[in-house]
Amino acid sequence: MNLCYNLRDPCEPLSQMERTDSFKVYLKDPGMLTYMLGRETASAIESGNTYVNEGAVVESCISHPNSAHAK
Repeated sequence: MNLCYNLRDPCEPLSQMERTDSFKVYLKDPGMLTYMLGRETASAIESGNTYVNEGAVVESCISHPNSAHAK
């Protein structure tokens, strides 16, 4: 899992701007998230509906390469 902290202010250094009481948790594998959300979610995404589950899978897909790059 990846933790993504909210920022008090989007300026550098980002680590000093983190709000540790406000964060999102992302799975490292967007495919696993899609599987966990069920076949209906996968079918909706395959049909082009990226807003299913309020865009959770799309957020996870965007988070994955960003977190991999940061390590």
